[in-house]
Amino acid sequence: MLERFVAGRDVRCPGCGYSLRDLKADRCPECGDRIELRVNLSDPRLGLFIACVIGPAVGLGFHATIILWYGVVHLFGGYHLGLRVLSVPIVSTFVLAAGMGYLLKHRNPFRRLGWPAKLAWAVFSWSCTAVSATLFFLLT
Repeated sequence: MLERFVAGRDVRCPGCGYSLRDLKADRCPECGDRIELRVNLSDPRLGLFIACVIGPAVGLGFHATIILWYGVVHLFGGYHLGLRVLSVPIVSTFVLAAGMGYLLKHRNPFRRLGWPAKLAWAVFSWSCTAVSATLFFLLT
């Protein structure tokens, strides 16, 4: 099917830009990369999915910064925060990482959800980040 698609067409290699017109193999003659013929969505509509993933990513960045800061301060003989305060960033890091992993693994089923359900997931993912940051600030 690839040969039929490029026959008589000036299709460019996505890797190097070389013209694949009348290509007879599945590799670009210029760069040697393997060429595939695919069908893709023209507009995948990933806005709410990206919003769902960014929520936990922001929380992970926040809590990882707190843990790293604690490690540096502790390494140089600074004051000790205590396990009670540090437990929130540690637990939140694992929970948010698991949530983000779940979202990334289930991207295709997420795409099939309706708009209200996608919005609810986005609000939930950002809420988890907000709750974990709030708990940290309440305990410090």
